[in-house]
Amino acid sequence: MALIDAHTHIELFAYQRVPLFRAKSLQEVLSMLRELKEPSVIWGWDEERIGTKITKAHLDSFDFPLLLIRVDGHMGVVNTAFEEFAKLEEGPFYERNSGFLYENYLWKSVEKLKPSGDKLTEVIFSGLLKAKEMGLTEVHDFVDTEIARIYIELEKELPIRVVLMPYYEHYKSVLEFINASGSSKTLMGWVKVYVDGSVGSRTAALFEPYRDQPSNRGKL
Repeated sequence: MALIDAHTHIELFAYQRVPLFRAKSLQEVLSMLRELKEPSVIWGWDEERIGTKITKAHLDSFDFPLLLIRVDGHMGVVNTAFEEFAKLEEGPFYERNSGFLYENYLWKSVEKLKPSGDKLTEVIFSGLLKAKEMGLTEVHDFVDTEIARIYIELEKELPIRVVLMPYYEHYKSVLEFINASGSSKTLMGWVKVYVDGSVGSRTAALFEPYRDQPSNRGKL
């Protein structure tokens, strides 16, 4: 039986050095983060699970740049060290007081500490092996140009079939890679275009304001 996951972000394996998605309290989150000793991006916090939002104030006990990605990938939070490192500027997608950043501004900030080269290749390949271990035969993975290049270079070694789902700003270069490679395991799928965000991060665009944020109707 063929099992296909039609919405994956294999890249997120690079940001799971500590399992924040398992934390059940703010104290557990902070305890996990104390294992880190260097600038880091970590994915998986969820205020609904731990009972409160994580803010810049909570993270300023760490003296190295730190960015935490909310579990849905539409919102993050940074400490002051990261704000200064990445030269973040306050605006609609970054709130200096809370340290919250949203949507494309979040992912542009993640790129400041994104692994590259052999390290990123190792992450991608390990993620595919994990997918195969779970019984998947194909994943549809959201990619930028660099990750698409890695998939093409790994084509003969891929443990499962991969359909590339490029973000809009990368789709032309990704399509060029695929056409030039003649790959049979790496195929072109849908193109991802953002219109708004998620309800959990309060970035989904609504006709009426959010009940807990009367001045916010989301972000287009």
